[in-house]
Amino acid sequence: LKAIGVFRIFVPRSHGGLELDLPAALEIIEALGRIEGSVGWTAMISGGCDLYASLLPPERYEQVYRKGPDVIIAGSAQPAGTADATAGGWRVTGRWPFASNCQHADWIFGFCIMTEDGKPLAGEDGAPLVRGFLLPARDWRVEDTWHVAGLKGTGSHHIALSDTLVQAASFFDLA
Repeated sequence: LKAIGVFRIFVPRSHGGLELDLPAALEIIEALGRIEGSVGWTAMISGGCDLYASLLPPERYEQVYRKGPDVIIAGSAQPAGTADATAGGWRVTGRWPFASNCQHADWIFGFCIMTEDGKPLAGEDGAPLVRGFLLPARDWRVEDTWHVAGLKGTGSHHIALSDTLVQAASFFDLA
């Protein structure tokens, strides 16, 4: 999938990507899914995760794609972690489920409830503030939890971090 450019479908041309629109990308993902469900799912997840990277500050985005556009990004969109404010960034702890393609990823993301002194910070709507963050895959622990009857090839294992300092520049906001 990497060799045929699947993971660059949403990467901008300025970074060597294909910069496809959603209908064109979905045609490719659908064709791969017809070959095998796990292939289509993996292409959709790791290709689509480039959209999260685009929400990063420009310096971090450049770091993600400094070696070219064929970057595999995996992660879990569930806010299954906490990020507690600290000097130099945020202390992140959590365990995120269903991180498809995490064993092959270059970068992995997770979502956290943002806290200060252990208390959730409020977002604009008063609900707990949730933000995503992206780290090199080597910084994460992959837990071998994906033992299923179908879609085995997605490798949707759990991922975890324990008391890990994450720089503010690694966070992004979906809002």
